Amino acid sequence: MERTHHTLFPDGFRHEVQKTVTARDIYLWAALIGDRAPVSRVSAFAQQATIVHHIAPDAYLTSLVVVSAAGLAARLPPPGAIMTTLRMHFAAPVLVGTTLSVVVTVATWDSVTGLYWLDIRMTGADGALAMVGAAGLRPRTSLLAAV
Repeated sequence: MERTHHTLFPDGFRHEVQKTVTARDIYLWAALIGDRAPVSRVSAFAQQATIVHHIAPDAYLTSLVVVSAAGLAARLPPPGAIMTTLRMHFAAPVLVGTTLSVVVTVATWDSVTGLYWLDIRMTGADGALAMVGAAGLRPRTSLLAAV
């Protein structure tokens, strides 16, 4: 018997990724996207902080969140899923050298929209909150997108 989408992930199912932010990773990520000065581009929030050097760019941190959500989506049977919505709030700047934990938790299945709603939290090794967010994950029904 084939499982329906709403039974693939129970509420509370979670995927966690831990990553230490390194300058090398940021520079490699920046080269991939064509950014020639990645460390100089910090968020407005980070610019207000007393320590503004060696802060990981928000876009780099966003990519960690997307990869973490993709790790959860990869647990769905083929053809997988696609993230349709992403909302994030950065609570504090993240310094290079910080070990982060990104936890993606299935909050609920919405049968009206056909989405798994995910809660996302990024914390430092000390438990300090760096980012909170939510995402909508839609299981795919075919390998090809409708035209």
